[in-house]
Amino acid sequence: MQAKKTTIMVFCGIAIALNIALGTVASSLKLPVYLDVIGTIFIAVYYGPYYGAVTGGLTNFLWGFILGPKTIPFLIVSVAVGLIVGFISRKFEFKMITAI
Repeated sequence: MQAKKTTIMVFCGIAIALNIALGTVASSLKLPVYLDVIGTIFIAVYYGPYYGAVTGGLTNFLWGFILGPKTIPFLIVSVAVGLIVGFISRKFEFKMITAI
């Protein structure tokens, strides 16, 4: 059980790094897409809504330290994305291949 939680936390950390990296690339290239939730969606689909919400929340919390406090209010949106995608993926047997 402990090994599974460790694996989930490692993947959450990777997803947070992915969110920040892709979000930075999208904003620096002025792309009109929100790539900073890709990692949150992956975690929400694979591990459930609560881990997805934590991943999204921590992403925006860390972005608040990197870019300034103006990004912290978007934490609510990232948490909502994690929860909604997680619950929908459980209800409709959502698979990652279908999403891509």
